[in-house]
Amino acid sequence: LAKLAEGFGWLRFLGANALILMGINGVFYHHLNGPFAAWFIAAMPASGWSVTLAAALFSAASIGLAVPLVLVFNRWIPQLVGRPRAQGPLLPRLL
Repeated sequence: LAKLAEGFGWLRFLGANALILMGINGVFYHHLNGPFAAWFIAAMPASGWSVTLAAALFSAASIGLAVPLVLVFNRWIPQLVGRPRAQGPLLPRLL
């Protein structure tokens, strides 16, 4: 599967920044998932397809909203997101 996904640059980008995305995902989980689940239970049918579709859309939206933050972190504070030898505009090299 990884060999088939080789040509997709956006998948490589997500994989290279997976730890940052998982950290940002915690914000979505703790602050947005509860209200979204409450709304979903009240407004939508509880079938397997609707739950799957809602979860997929919510996941895609959270990744879509997190990617600009990943770009900002990589640009402005690369030392704090896995590149301690990089010189950034806000912090000097850490190693």
